[in-house]
Amino acid sequence: MSSKTTTDWGRFWRDIAGEFLLANPIEIGG
Repeated sequence: MSSKTTTDWGRFWRDIAGEFLLANPIEIGG
């Protein structure tokens, strides 16, 4: 897996996590 691919996947998952957290605001670990 190339660095570019890894970076794209990282951005992809971060975007998904961000949207999920924004759509479902939940306090994690206080």
